[in-house]
Amino acid sequence: PVIKTELFQNKFISDWLRTRPEAAKVSESDIAAACVVSGGSLGIALDCISGREKTRASLATEAAEAVLTLCTKSLADRILFFMSLKHSREEFGILLDYAMLAVRDLTAVKSGASETVFYPDQDSALDISSKLKMRRLIKLFEVLEVAKKDITQSNASASAVMCSLAAAD
Repeated sequence: PVIKTELFQNKFISDWLRTRPEAAKVSESDIAAACVVSGGSLGIALDCISGREKTRASLATEAAEAVLTLCTKSLADRILFFMSLKHSREEFGILLDYAMLAVRDLTAVKSGASETVFYPDQDSALDISSKLKMRRLIKLFEVLEVAKKDITQSNASASAVMCSLAAAD
């Protein structure tokens, strides 16, 4: 027999993490980041706040900053930000996955959805998405998807792909 399960929602994971002894040593933003990184898994979320999965948490934070940069900053600021990122191909792939989740949330809340996957709450996503047109968000998702494919599958230069991503309009 197959037992089908569903992934836990961020609210449930954050509430559960606060009950753990490991949570006494971390901030609320660390708990929020762990929820994002976990992908609905309690084990991964716990690993994040206990320090065993720090790379993913920092990549999720950078992904949030990357999306905000792509959505609100000038071309020069976007290029400076993306050229400052130094990661392996695998890490860039993870960062771009998180960035696509963030754009998914922005698109969803702009369409009236209340549940978010990447952002800790609807208001965070709504604040950013209200400044953008839906067409721009869809284009941004497509550009992120191509960048991920170029870095992880096509063996393209990561710095060239990130510079191209920064210049995408």
